[in-house]
Amino acid sequence: MQNPPQTNAADSNLNLFELHKNLAHRIIQCTNYNLTRTDFLCQIPRIIIDFSKCDMVTLYIKEDGKLFYCSIREGSVDFNFVPFFENRNAQPEKEPEPGLSLAQICEEMLHGRSNFSLSDFTEGGSFWTGDIKKNPRLNMDFKKKNPMFPSPAINDNHKSVVLVPIGLGEENIGVLELGGKQENFFGENEVRLYEGIAEIIRIILINRRIQENLRERIKELKCLYDIATILAVPDKSLIDVMHDIVSIVPPAFLYPEIAAANISLDGKNYSSPGFQKGLQTLAADIVIEGEKRGGVEVAYTEQKPELDEGPFLREERNLINVIARQVAIIAEQKRAKESQMKLRDQLRHADRLATIGQLSAGIAHELNEPLSSVLGFAQLVKKSSKLPKQILSDMEKIETSALYAREVIRKLLIFARQMPSQKIPMNLNHVVDEGLYFFKNRCIKEGIKLSYLPCPGLPEIEGDPTQMKQVLVNLVVNAIQSMPKGGELTVQTASSKKHVSIFVMDTGCGMPEEVKKHIFTPFFTTKDVGEGTGLGLAVVYGIVKAHNGSVYFESEVGKGAWFEVRLPLKVQ
Repeated sequence: MQNPPQTNAADSNLNLFELHKNLAHRIIQCTNYNLTRTDFLCQIPRIIIDFSKCDMVTLYIKEDGKLFYCSIREGSVDFNFVPFFENRNAQPEKEPEPGLSLAQICEEMLHGRSNFSLSDFTEGGSFWTGDIKKNPRLNMDFKKKNPMFPSPAINDNHKSVVLVPIGLGEENIGVLELGGKQENFFGENEVRLYEGIAEIIRIILINRRIQENLRERIKELKCLYDIATILAVPDKSLIDVMHDIVSIVPPAFLYPEIAAANISLDGKNYSSPGFQKGLQTLAADIVIEGEKRGGVEVAYTEQKPELDEGPFLREERNLINVIARQVAIIAEQKRAKESQMKLRDQLRHADRLATIGQLSAGIAHELNEPLSSVLGFAQLVKKSSKLPKQILSDMEKIETSALYAREVIRKLLIFARQMPSQKIPMNLNHVVDEGLYFFKNRCIKEGIKLSYLPCPGLPEIEGDPTQMKQVLVNLVVNAIQSMPKGGELTVQTASSKKHVSIFVMDTGCGMPEEVKKHIFTPFFTTKDVGEGTGLGLAVVYGIVKAHNGSVYFESEVGKGAWFEVRLPLKVQ
């Protein structure tokens, strides 16, 4: 960009229109460069001081409760943000003795108020004076500062001052301040020139704000569109969705090359490369059903100048809030879908159990009569005194097989809930003690250490002692069968305010994941033919559910298993 002629702006021989055109052209040229808001606002006073050859230029711009100021003086640059509170309804400051300070005049302009009745003000609302020390209306106490407003950069070395509002009244968005050490450095023509430049600055800044808003809106829409595209992929896990989302967040921010993102959800973190919490971080909570479940964070890996919220734009605050809400919706939808699938599996399982139960009840009733006859005739034959030993042995085998078959039928009837339940007040300690009596010798023979840890003072519950004994027997038999080479079997009772529990723990072979998924499924067994019916745990599940209880278990291959039967306390 070609520099204007190196001349003092006070030189009235230059055409005002050409001056205005030259300076405006240089400022407008800056809009073609890819400058951040801070860099652009700092560039304007640089151009003006270079053009005018005055000693100081300060630009004040107000936006969203903040006042940005950039001051160029003797080669140094001072810029910052300070809080600024609009107060347009207040009355203009009067002139107490010995008068207003330049800071007060500047602040009145920023609030959209100018005292046009004073001779020092132009029709365009600008204040100017050729010698501040000789102006009777000014208070020259430069040391006195307003904590809520930065004092102008003018000091007692300056004589000429111009304060130009950038806009008028409620349209005012800032102030342009110029100072010169030379007396009467600015003439009437120069003030008119800077009033025109102030209007161009106003138009440029408003246009940049519109462009920034549009650009940020486009980035927000693209980010949300990318999130929607991710969700369009069917059967994608929540983990994959979170990793994909966190990768598209950084490009949506002002400095994408140094931005990194993190999503935390239910104690798990999903981060883009290079993320680490720093001083400059923008965050939003993920709230699901009124409960904070995590958050979305964006951090810059390098220090950047202050903008609306740290180095972040106010539009970026809106964006991260939207992303956090979207993540919350996604998490809710995924969890709802998982719950729906789990419920569907439970319904299928319940339907399968009902079908098997009906079939089992029918088969059990059909087999009971012929088995009773077989068992009766076998016992009758055994009473004969002249039977050969071989036939007597065979009859005992028939009787044993018939008894085994009847026990299987009894389990089928329990599973199908065809046997009447007699619920009475009972103490689980007594049930467990009686049930374990028959396993003591068996455990000794098979090299298993049996430990029973009863809970003292265990409260009574309503239940069927026979059925609960069946639950214990089935769990203990399963535990013993899982320890063919011996081990430790521990049975324990416990209580809480709402329930009592039986724990059966073993050090056996444990169960792999595919087996754990089906352990309560009727007729599912991992034992060889003749060693199990697959009804043991299904019966346990059915009895416990009939008592309004629940069964919990955990197992790991090579590390044994534990089962907890939890039963509600007796209602008083």
